[in-house]
Amino acid sequence: MTKTEGKKIRVSKWVFKTKEVRYHKPRLVVRGCHQEPGIDYEDTYSPVLKSVPMRALFGMVQSEGYTLQTFYIKTAFIYGQVEESAYMYPPEVLSIDGICRLKKCLYGMRQAPQRWNVWITDFLKSKGLYQLKSEPCIFKNCDGSLILGLYMDDGLVIGKNHKGIEELLENLQEEFEIRIQVNSLKFHVMEFVRTENCVHMNYAKTVNQLFKDNMSEAKAVSTPAVDTVDKDETEINRVFPY
Repeated sequence: MTKTEGKKIRVSKWVFKTKEVRYHKPRLVVRGCHQEPGIDYEDTYSPVLKSVPMRALFGMVQSEGYTLQTFYIKTAFIYGQVEESAYMYPPEVLSIDGICRLKKCLYGMRQAPQRWNVWITDFLKSKGLYQLKSEPCIFKNCDGSLILGLYMDDGLVIGKNHKGIEELLENLQEEFEIRIQVNSLKFHVMEFVRTENCVHMNYAKTVNQLFKDNMSEAKAVSTPAVDTVDKDETEINRVFPY
């Protein structure tokens, strides 16, 4: 009897995406639609930074004069540990005669977001940061001079001095592959610019991309109402008696 007997073996596939100009992103994913709750995974929930606490952080940046830095963790979900017995057929490009047992999560797995959140939370706690009870996606050091906010794989760090931020980013780079955003500040779907008087938050790029993806081939009309159905005066009076 083999170890995989009686176990469901998942199928993988390659997903290719162009995120930006000349930036092609291949990714091996598992078909999570075939996973069953209670058998293949127990929990999927992963908290994210809410808008009100996020705006509060920006308010601290402006009112207290804190230094601000954003970063992005590449392929964050693959750091999460798989606690269940998960098996997958090897991708077609690999000449492997056998079955792969997953020790780390892959994109597409239902439990991947939750396992990633556990991994990054434990890591930040090991570096001396404390998780807020009121907001699980905000971490701070003992004296509150360094604060980190997370939205899945996007990070926002504010601090009283730039040295503390640099040390935290170095610790993150030792554990994860991260991209520190220097020229432009981005966080999740938002871009922002800090001026002397305020912090300007901008969602224009995200809105334009959504419009491009969903409405680029839409046909403009003067009104969205359907005008092909004839209504006599009696029917109109019944619907609109006033």
